[in-house]
Amino acid sequence: MKLWWHPESDCYFWDTDPGEGPDGALFSDVTGIDEHERAAWKSGLRRVVCPYCDVEAVLADSAEVYSGRSYGPIWLCMNCRAYVGVHQNDDQCRPLGRLANAELREWKKKAHAAFDPLWRRKIAKENCSKGYARGKGYKWLADKLGIPVEECHIGMFDVDLCRKVVEVCRS
Repeated sequence: MKLWWHPESDCYFWDTDPGEGPDGALFSDVTGIDEHERAAWKSGLRRVVCPYCDVEAVLADSAEVYSGRSYGPIWLCMNCRAYVGVHQNDDQCRPLGRLANAELREWKKKAHAAFDPLWRRKIAKENCSKGYARGKGYKWLADKLGIPVEECHIGMFDVDLCRKVVEVCRS
């Protein structure tokens, strides 16, 4: 996999060889360009700012945080090393949630470990789709947490809200 940049949309994405874009524009291989140079290029991408140190994150290969193993692109704060993955096959490189430091990443794992089995049981019990069960699960969770369902996603939660998820799901 290589990191490619599409000049017409000013977006990055991962692929083996994308060829031409839908508008006929060629993609540029930017795999060998360091993250600071890529950050200067990404003015057309969404701006991701670290909530811990207020530094703009850069789009980087996840190998930077996973001991050399790449799982695709991430948004990474080069100052404090907080990071978040991006949606797969998303030429906009939208973050999966908010940048997270080590403590928040641990609490997100705990929140998912408590919450995910609840909506997965609905699939087995009612033979419904994953999307339906997960959506109903997040609606239930939003009601329990007293927040709008549109704002209810573990990827966007802070440590305190992740703790509440664990509490609510275990009660």
